[in-house]
Amino acid sequence: MNTKEIIESGKLELYVCGALSEREMREIALLADLNADLREEISRIENDLVNYAESFERAPNQQTLDKVLKNIKTGNKTFQVDFKKSRFNWAFAAGITGFLLMSSATFYFWKQTQNLEKKIQALTPLNDTVQVLKTEIAENDTEIEFLNRSSTRKFKLVGIEGTDSVAHYILIYWCSIKKDLCLSPGNLAKPSTGMQYQLWAMVDDKPVSLGLLSMQQLQPMNRIQRAEAFCITLEKEGGALAPTMQQLKVFRKI
Repeated sequence: MNTKEIIESGKLELYVCGALSEREMREIALLADLNADLREEISRIENDLVNYAESFERAPNQQTLDKVLKNIKTGNKTFQVDFKKSRFNWAFAAGITGFLLMSSATFYFWKQTQNLEKKIQALTPLNDTVQVLKTEIAENDTEIEFLNRSSTRKFKLVGIEGTDSVAHYILIYWCSIKKDLCLSPGNLAKPSTGMQYQLWAMVDDKPVSLGLLSMQQLQPMNRIQRAEAFCITLEKEGGALAPTMQQLKVFRKI
């Protein structure tokens, strides 16, 4: 681990409290000898603990406090305190030691939780991407199944003679048995701002709207079982209730 990882791991708090294994205590001590940042962090932790101790209303006997801090630094968990001289000092020493061990352990697991949460957050965008890919794959599978059906027919709607759309075309894939219909915009010109293409089917000589074009490569449109013809008109954005025949762009009888 690098210096940052060691500091964030919570091991230095456990080291100050003497709560690591003997091997880990030696490793941290050796690393601290070689690394000024680690020494500074250990010093900061010790100062914080001393400040906590000093916040008690009744200060402990200095000799007792010195023994506690010395043992914490050296990793010695055996405290030799004279019960007869100061019963309070022993209680204070035991209490502060327990606090140090509990606080360091709490800090350690809090750090572990924080690190885990960071990893989860880092994976969230990846999970979102996976979900998007799964959706796209499912949609592609559906499109492939539709296009490969023996009952799916392809129709090419061509531009109207004598108009600016004469060279335009679109492709329609229609399965009248299951009523499915998809459209490829072919080489239709991009509509101007505020305008949108609309697909129509002629059923019993009446126009039926099959939806508005989004200009995507293969777009599902409204389902229909029978039609005598298909056509596309250019309408105001949002579509029209009836086709504007002056804006007829492509047409095909079935």
